[in-house]
Amino acid sequence: MQITWKYGRSRVDSWQRATSVGVSLLTSALLVVGCKKPSESSAGTGAPSAAASVPVAETPVASGSPIPRELVVEAVNRAHLPVYSGPSGTLRGVIHVTGDPAPELPEVVRQIHGDCEPAREVYGHLFREGPGRTAADVLVTVTGYSGYVPEQYSKQEAPASNCSFSARTYALTFGQSLEVISKDHKPYVPDLIGAQMPAQLLAMPGGAGSALYPQAPGRYVLVDSMRIFARAEVLVLKYATHAVTGLDGRYQIERIPAGKVTVGVVWPQTGQALQREVEIKASQSTELNLDFNFNQASWRAASSAAPSASAASSAPPAASASAR
Repeated sequence: MQITWKYGRSRVDSWQRATSVGVSLLTSALLVVGCKKPSESSAGTGAPSAAASVPVAETPVASGSPIPRELVVEAVNRAHLPVYSGPSGTLRGVIHVTGDPAPELPEVVRQIHGDCEPAREVYGHLFREGPGRTAADVLVTVTGYSGYVPEQYSKQEAPASNCSFSARTYALTFGQSLEVISKDHKPYVPDLIGAQMPAQLLAMPGGAGSALYPQAPGRYVLVDSMRIFARAEVLVLKYATHAVTGLDGRYQIERIPAGKVTVGVVWPQTGQALQREVEIKASQSTELNLDFNFNQASWRAASSAAPSASAASSAPPAASASAR
């Protein structure tokens, strides 16, 4: 079912400023970096030779989007490398938050009432944390390896219930769709701000989901047009080696070519970001636990200095982070 739904996008901009200092410069780099040619890195002893080239029609890519296949291939495998078949390993870990608790967002809380009260647990504070101060909705990426690791799934789902999306950060590989599905008795009208949507699909209870299609790698914002407080960051990447932490703070990324790689970590809700160099060992699981130290005073100062969400994206991280 297609509908047209008008609402005040300026309100979305207002919450964008209220709920995030913005994504740091590191995020921009994480969005656009892709696989390297074999000559650019020694990671992965099973990497193909520099002369290897695969036709566009034979390159496996995520096929959940109506975007022309050649455009997807150009973004995720511009060098037309064959699928990496060398030794690989797994990166996993837990991310915690230390320091100040998440500040409440009064402007958001005022909009949540009635049978949407449970949504205050999701959107009422700057960020979500679980038991033991685990950090939710943190993006973890792995880059810096040679070869092409294709996306295995055509879409990702964003279940919606209690007037909330299942997460506040979603990471897609370009070519994937994001499908919003109603998991309760309520309808949802999702919109992907930053993408071109001539009409919106209504996600009905017990019915088919509403599929959203990012037109290019980059940063988007998912909102529910019926409940504008419900929003999530959607980061569309050029590579498949990424994950987002749940409330338990855990992440796991598989199929990483063995060798030295770069781990990028971004917490969109606070604007914090960091990088680590890690050695991935063949057929083994490497553990990397991290702490984000949140300082509310620093965050508020950076937030006040940012005239808009877009300008805030160039602001420095609001606090520090460290490996555990």
